[in-house]
Amino acid sequence: MVDLRVYVEGSGELGFVQEMLVSHLEHFDVCVQASRFGHLAGKPSGGIRSWDSERGVRRELYRALQQSSDRYPLYVTTMVDYYALPLDWPNRNTASALPKPERSSSVESGMLAAMRVLLGDDRRIDRFIPYVSLHELEALILSKPDALLAEFPGCEAAVKKLKEEIGTAAPEDINDGKDSAPSKRITDEQVLPEYSARKSAAAVNTLKNIGLEHLRAACPHFGQWLGRLESLAGA
Repeated sequence: MVDLRVYVEGSGELGFVQEMLVSHLEHFDVCVQASRFGHLAGKPSGGIRSWDSERGVRRELYRALQQSSDRYPLYVTTMVDYYALPLDWPNRNTASALPKPERSSSVESGMLAAMRVLLGDDRRIDRFIPYVSLHELEALILSKPDALLAEFPGCEAAVKKLKEEIGTAAPEDINDGKDSAPSKRITDEQVLPEYSARKSAAAVNTLKNIGLEHLRAACPHFGQWLGRLESLAGA
């Protein structure tokens, strides 16, 4: 059995980890604990903290990795959205020029390099697994929009419109535009504006209806991360 701490951005990700990943990863001898990074002061509903400020994410990750030891092999990972991620996060300022599938990977590589600078040759760097969602949690929902109907019965027309707007785009390719990011497409006033009022609970319940196996197949970047976590006990 190994311990894994998942640092998440918001309450939606927190619920996803607690209600889906904890029980799933137990079968792989991985004991999961979810922690929130927290948000900027005065913005409880959004605006994740910067990377390198006095209370930045980098320092919090560093403190967590320092807790790991031979007797306590703590792994640390993240689950944050690429959408609206502060530009001071590693490589975030340049990642948007890359093809969509490479954007999160670029930020993740930068995060790993930044933590390696802090830890040096310390082997605990091998227990850091950065993950940045392409482009936010709601992309996973767009892998199967019909699952929204369990939470919003009678909204078949809205879900049909959502599916038409998505077309054949892969869920993780749906971009991070101000009005076209995954969550913005769902909450469009012509689609499901009521999703906003109970966004976190609706997201988690919908994702539970979809299931991890469908999510990992439809969202390769997410699937790679999940596979990595499943393998930790055998590392």
